[in-house]
Amino acid sequence: MEESDGEPTVLTRDDIDNFVKKLETHEIPRHTCLNCSKTYIFDSYGHHVGVCDQCWFDQFPKEQVREFYRSFFE
Repeated sequence: MEESDGEPTVLTRDDIDNFVKKLETHEIPRHTCLNCSKTYIFDSYGHHVGVCDQCWFDQFPKEQVREFYRSFFE
């Protein structure tokens, strides 16, 4: 990835190809949600209890989830 000070990160085609290769060869761990059985990659917010992000956030009111995601843009 190319990155400049103060500039957004730029993903190149090679970065994406490298990620897909790692995903296909299982270098990136996959997890199965204990609640819905979906497979997810990386650690989710609910990973500590074995659930995917969708199942984790389903337990909270929608407005609270919206506020959580909006906080990233403030």
